[in-house]
Amino acid sequence: MTLALAAVLLPWFGAILLAVPRIPGWADLVIVAATLLLSAVLLGWDDETWGLLRLDGLAALFMVLIAGSALARRWARAHRRLRRGAADLALLGAALLVCLSADPLLSWFALAGAAAAALYPALPRGWDRVPLAGCGLGLALFGLIAEHGDPVLAALAPAGLVLGYAMLAGLAPGLLIVLLALVLRLPGSNAMLLGLGLGGVLACGLGLLVAPTRGSLVRLGQGAAAAAAFGLGGPEATFAGLVQVILLVLASAAADLAARPGAERAIVAAGLAGLPPFGCFPGLALIVLATAHRLPWLLLPLGAGLGMIGWATILQLPPPRWTGPLTLAPVWIPLGLALLVGWFLPAGAADWLRATLAPVP
Repeated sequence: MTLALAAVLLPWFGAILLAVPRIPGWADLVIVAATLLLSAVLLGWDDETWGLLRLDGLAALFMVLIAGSALARRWARAHRRLRRGAADLALLGAALLVCLSADPLLSWFALAGAAAAALYPALPRGWDRVPLAGCGLGLALFGLIAEHGDPVLAALAPAGLVLGYAMLAGLAPGLLIVLLALVLRLPGSNAMLLGLGLGGVLACGLGLLVAPTRGSLVRLGQGAAAAAAFGLGGPEATFAGLVQVILLVLASAAADLAARPGAERAIVAAGLAGLPPFGCFPGLALIVLATAHRLPWLLLPLGAGLGMIGWATILQLPPPRWTGPLTLAPVWIPLGLALLVGWFLPAGAADWLRATLAPVP
């Protein structure tokens, strides 16, 4: 647990360190990389509970995914303002604490801190998002409190949690992965989560047809598909949703790292949209199969939303201009990992992923 605490505290220490004069601009890059390394070591750790904290395979996996996303974003931005670097490190530390927390109230406080860090760089122009984020956090807090109330309030608890998380995801897409980690631990099948997930896929598809340049809608749509799988419930659908989350993180990291125009940028855009055979496509295929097995009639809204996302992306795909031979670049690391996880995942790794889902109610 000491190593897990170090992974959580290191980004916060880095955020404070950046306030010290003459700190080199690459200091936050080193801190994020060290956090990712510590989180990766935790993947092989035994399950452990210490006070309000819990370390298990699922928590360690999401810590790696969140730290990996942070590293890709930091690597893609060579020149960062001090204000943004400190905010990103604070966001990373709070998001890791959400993954590691065993207490719902501590998770809520950590989520509130992550939301504040995610919204801070857009201030003062983004003040209109602050009360909306407060509303989302209030709904989530209501859900947590209602779980321990009378039966009428307890019946409303899942709706409060899911609606609150959905509002936060729409306001701060940088919170998407940590919010998916939270909804994954919601008990059993969840009709509200399933409905909002399908509605999110449709809304993002329609939004892309109207405003195709809003790339964040593609990521939100893919995250909504994973949330719908978690809401569907059952081992098959939950596994499909977890694979989709992993592929979404890798595809998003590739999108952050794709700087040069050309074939690689077209591949990255297609993979993020789930166009076959790239990126998120294998995860979406698993979700479609699980949905067809459980509730086939839901394939209509799911297929319509994913189809709109794919079509809007096809219309915006850049022409693959081959200006020279392909060169080694960081973007090929997440692209290669996505290919491995989506199509060539070893049986032992798949069994380990299923084992991490065993404690999920």
